[in-house]
Order: sequence, then C-alpha cells, then structure tokens
Amino acid sequence: GVSQEASAAYARGATIVPLRRTGGASAGAMGFPAAALERPACATEAQWALLGASDTPVADTAAAVAAIVQQAAARRNRSVWELIDECIGMDRSTLTKVLGVVLLTLFLISGSLIYREVSRGRPELALVHGGFMALLVGLVASIAWVLAENARLETDKASGQVAGSKKDE
Repeated sequence: GVSQEASAAYARGATIVPLRRTGGASAGAMGFPAAALERPACATEAQWALLGASDTPVADTAAAVAAIVQQAAARRNRSVWELIDECIGMDRSTLTKVLGVVLLTLFLISGSLIYREVSRGRPELALVHGGFMALLVGLVASIAWVLAENARLETDKASGQVAGSKKDE
C-alpha cells in the first residue's frame, strides 16, 4: 500500500510529499514513515501547511504540491559542478588547479619510474609504467573535454537567459 511505497521511496532518498489532508496513510497512519511527514527543505512552511489543511481549496493544495515538486526536482537536477561544490566546497578554478597539480605529480612519478626501469634494463616494466602514463593522457583529455563542454553549456545558458529576458520586455 501507500505506506510501503512511501517507505521504499524514502529509504532510497526520495522526497515524499504526503497529502495529509486526505487522511489515512498520508496522514501518518498504517506505518507511514514518520520522517517523511516532516517538512522537506524544498517546501515552505505555508506550502507544507496547505498539504494538511482539509478546509482550504483543493486548487491551493494542488498549487502547493506543484511548487514543492518543482523545487525538489530543481534540487535533484544539479550539475556535476554543483554536486562537487556541495561535497568539496571549492570553486572550479581551484579544483582545476588541484587536479592539474595531482596529474602533473603522477606524470612526474610515471616518467621517473619509466626512466628507472629502462636504465635497469627492464623494458617490460617500463612499458607497464608507459601504459599508466597513456591512461593519464586519456584522463587529462577527458577532463579537458568536460571543462570545455561545461564552459560551452554555461555560455549557452547565459546567452539563453539574456535572450529570454529581452523577449519578455
């Protein structure tokens, strides 16, 4: 039933929007997860109150549900950089510099290991280290592509917002 579905969704991290005004499981009965009855961050106090008020017009409750779901979706559909910012808390330029330093360090280590193995007469180990260096080159290329695509998408988004605001005028 509703309680089992809500429990499963809540366990997976979904935002639950219970229409408490309907009573039953959505109001907390029949094993509905108690934590799901707490106001999520994507809902204002007023919106959350509308979900439990049976004396308000259904249209007002529906508008509150739509606004809550829209806000929840906006929070869930974040870019990779927004997720990284949330987890790491540094700006993109600093992160790019840190990645550059780490990759440069790995290149230097790999290069010194290749040199060491060649000088010791072990070309098979030098090839293994060379393979690692080739993987690093691929990693650098993919990071550069992601950064370029992200910059392009942000430029497109910014120009779309500017164009949208001109149309509204």
